[in-house]
Parts: sequence; structure tokens; C-alpha cells
Amino acid sequence: MTMSYSLFWGGLSWKNKLPPIKLSTDCCGRITEEIAALTGLKAGTPVSGGIFDISASSLASGINQTNKLAIVAGTWSINEYVTDKPVVDKDLFMTSIYPMENRWQITEASPTSASNLEWFITQFMAADKQLEEAKGSSVYELCNQLVASTTPDESQLMFFPFVFGSNTIPDATAGFVGVTSFHQRAHFLRAIYEGVAFSHLYHVERLRRINPQLSNVIRIAGGITHSPVWLQIFADIFQSQLEIVDVKEHGTLGAAMTAAVMEGYFPDVFAACDAMVKVSEVIHPQTDKQAVYAKKYAMYKRMLDDMQPTWKSHNPQQTIDA
Repeated sequence: MTMSYSLFWGGLSWKNKLPPIKLSTDCCGRITEEIAALTGLKAGTPVSGGIFDISASSLASGINQTNKLAIVAGTWSINEYVTDKPVVDKDLFMTSIYPMENRWQITEASPTSASNLEWFITQFMAADKQLEEAKGSSVYELCNQLVASTTPDESQLMFFPFVFGSNTIPDATAGFVGVTSFHQRAHFLRAIYEGVAFSHLYHVERLRRINPQLSNVIRIAGGITHSPVWLQIFADIFQSQLEIVDVKEHGTLGAAMTAAVMEGYFPDVFAACDAMVKVSEVIHPQTDKQAVYAKKYAMYKRMLDDMQPTWKSHNPQQTIDA
């Protein structure tokens, strides 16, 4: 029955309807005249197999050695490295095939990154956003200014960046802990900046337990690369050197690498990384921030442990009867 069901679903045979499996660097066809007319692309242009977006970002970050670590801090918290052997671990987010023979990508991820700031701006700073745009400025620059007006040691306000889900337990929800009459909007924003970085670090610690040889130099991409304030907070919390690659669209560059290999410009995607990835900026950690952030991160992890029974017993969708 199991075999029969796998080949016939809903009375329809689908096995022979699937396309053939191709490598990311294989030529899978060419632009037709019809598609050329619709898109403006040149007819006859070869098309490579393409690449999963997470792997594309990893390639565009120059992750072409098994000890390199990449972070994408955007809508999701993506933390990844490449290895020459697959990892099977029930607590690991994902092991996926890399677009190169005998290479796998090890990924820790959750929706706990910069999307939390987007939520805060949408819900509590809509008027500020309109005002900044009218001035020809940006609400994100205002956030940076407010965060920069505070210091990490002046507030113990903590934020769990779980508005859209967590990297601890499925039931965890977002929240600020430690609010007092002292706290102003700038402190809430700093707590968000720090909480997102703590969540990334939580993921990276899992990766380092799997691969202790991971470099302390981190390639970072995503929306936070537009915020010097947030980048410095990441560097200080991780106590790692951050490197930013000179590219706006990582996924596009990664896909272009598979096409370059397909056309024979490079023997493999690692070689394409060497030639096509350029570091444009380096952020160094401030060692004088190490102690305060180590203390705050330890508190963050203790709170995660302490909150788990509460989260498991709490249903945020449930109506409270009067």
C-alpha cells in the first residue's frame, strides 16, 4: 500500500510527470523566442539549473571553505556553513545539498531577525515613518539615531524576537522583559537590536557545537547591513569580525555563479566564489563591550529556559473568559 500510494495520489500517476533531476550548474534549456519577446532576454541564452535562495546567498557571501560562517539577517535569521559530510541531528534546522559534488550546507534558521524591527515600526512608529519621509529621511535612520543615543550597560531591558516564531520552542512568543518607568523608546529599540543579535548567536552556538573549527570571521548579509549601528552591535555581541560583500542582491549573484560554471568560466562554484566575491567593508568588535554583552546574553539564555514552561502552557490565540 505504501508503494502504491507513493506512485498514485488521488488516482493520478505523477511519477512520470516530474522533470528530470538536474544539477544547479547543468544547462536545462535555452530562452525561446516567445520568452525573449516577453522578457527582453536574448533568444538562445542558456539557462542553468538554478539554486536554492539560501545556498545562493551563501555562495555570494564567499562561503567556499568548510570553516567559513555566513549570516543573513533579514526577514529570517539564516546562519550557515558548508561541509564535506552531511549532518543528521534532530535539533538542526536543515542539512541541504550544496551546488557542488560532495558538499552539503548546514543551516540554523528561524523567523527571528530584522522582521521584528519591521513589526515594531509598523505598529508603533507609523507617524514617525511618515514624518521622516516628508523630511526626505528614513525611519530606519531615526531608529539608528535613537539606539546610538543609548549604551548597552544603561539598561537590562530584554526582548525575545519571536513575533513570527521562535528558535527555542514552537509555542514561544515575543515580548519585552524588565520594563520600568526609566525606559524610553530608544531603549525598546536597542532591546530589539540586541535581541535579534542574541537569537542569531543562539543559532551560531548550535553550529559551533557541530563544527568547532568554524572561523571567528563572519560574512554577513541582509537588511541590517544598511545599519552601521546594528552591525556594530552584532560585532560586539559575537566578538567577531564581520565582513560585508560588495553586492546588493546575494541571491542573484549566487545564481549567476551557477551559470558561469555551466558556461565553463569556472570549474566549480567554489572557484566562482574566489573570482566573483569582493569584501567591501569590515566591522571590528569593540572589546570593551565584551563583558556587558556576555552578561546580557547569559541573562537572555536563562530567561529562555525559565520561560519555556510558561510558553508551553500559554495559547496566545485563546480568549480569556471574564
